[in-house]
Amino acid sequence: AIQARIHVALGRFSDARNAVENAIQLDPGASDYRLLYARLLSQSGDYENAMKMTEAVATTESVPPEFVTEAELLWGDLLSHGPE
Repeated sequence: AIQARIHVALGRFSDARNAVENAIQLDPGASDYRLLYARLLSQSGDYENAMKMTEAVATTESVPPEFVTEAELLWGDLLSHGPE
């Protein structure tokens, strides 16, 4: 996921998306990877899948509270800034 964050900082969103997809395959339960992926999806205009990914993090019981809070904040952002 560090590689994905570097790509984001450099504005290489396609590379970032590929890197985080690989990270999720290696650790599917990693909430931070899934939230980063949701952000990348929303930046590319894929609000529907960004919402699904965010909702999955927010509603999974085993997710640490700090990631639930982050997911809920992202969810609100997606609802307010996504397509009508």
